[in-house]
Amino acid sequence: MALVYFPACGTTQGPNTVTGDATLQAVTTLTGTYAETTNHVLVKGFATASVTLVYAKGNEDSCEVKFERSNDGGTTWYALAYKAAQSSSVAAISTDVGQMTATLTVTLPPLSVLGCALFRVSAKGTGGGPTGTLAVYASGGITPVAV
Repeated sequence: MALVYFPACGTTQGPNTVTGDATLQAVTTLTGTYAETTNHVLVKGFATASVTLVYAKGNEDSCEVKFERSNDGGTTWYALAYKAAQSSSVAAISTDVGQMTATLTVTLPPLSVLGCALFRVSAKGTGGGPTGTLAVYASGGITPVAV
């Protein structure tokens, strides 16, 4: 696995906003178990990361993706979680897993990566013999606080 960086992109006009793009994985055939992207990206100092998924469905029923972070140089990875709306006194917490059931190219809304050092995506094909492919790209952003 290689470490990639969001290259800083600046402008001479407008607010001092930094964004960048990184390829986490070129087009790769899915497997039946979760496999992490071939690259992870350094997101330390970035507020958000938007993930673009390019999925071409094959024999599998669906493609599942989960988003992961590490703060120890990539030794230990933790799945990002989803917290359901509060119901009575309990709110369910589960691993945030996305599912695609048809060929799709989509950019997800920004995910918070505050407090994260590294970010990656893991994916698998479910059902059938996976022959579909997935490419994963990420964009990071910082928007300064107005004073």
